[in-house]
Amino acid sequence: MENLVSLLHKSLEKQMLDKETKKEFKELLSSNLPKTDDLNFLSHKAFLLLKEKEKINSFDINWLEDVLNTINLFRIEKRADEIVCFSPQNHCSETICDFLDKAENSIQICVFTISDDSITKKITQCHERGVKIKIITDNDKQYDRGSDINYLAGKGLEIKIDMSHHHMHHKFAIVDNKSILTGSYNWTRSAEKYNQENLIITDSANMVQLFKNEFKRLWEQMEAHKDIR
Repeated sequence: MENLVSLLHKSLEKQMLDKETKKEFKELLSSNLPKTDDLNFLSHKAFLLLKEKEKINSFDINWLEDVLNTINLFRIEKRADEIVCFSPQNHCSETICDFLDKAENSIQICVFTISDDSITKKITQCHERGVKIKIITDNDKQYDRGSDINYLAGKGLEIKIDMSHHHMHHKFAIVDNKSILTGSYNWTRSAEKYNQENLIITDSANMVQLFKNEFKRLWEQMEAHKDIR
């Protein structure tokens, strides 16, 4: 973050975010995939730097607009239709929560296990605001310490379980039948803090349809959740 702020200072002194500086700025943002709070801090810092000047001219305004447009490229809602992030350094848990929070009508979740409370809280919030949610998960992880599956079932979510001798090892989610999130990332705190994992988000219509088909196939063959403890 310190290097990013330093670039803001230097570019403001030149009254422009030149091509070379903008490239360096984007590379720093790309390498860190900052949280929303970090992006908000940078935007606020740009305003403060401009406010500190005795006189503001049209070049300064153009600088601010260029800086804000560059920062906004790295906000989830303004990124291109494909996002890639890696744990433990890229805030994958927050990326999942932001992805789920975009849902207006439906979320289909197919994951091996869910034990990250921040993700569980976001799923619950989406359910409470009327989003239709279906979850498929694996029976071997249903009763693990920290598993949130029974909690979510108790909140009234539709859940189906793979009761076979094999694992339902998928990790993907579909939002509003138009975006998917997938990758190796398990929805756990260990994946967020320690494991080497990856996440991909795409709006590719072909990819979305393939995952919708897989979810439908699994939903039809899995068993309804029952808390038998």
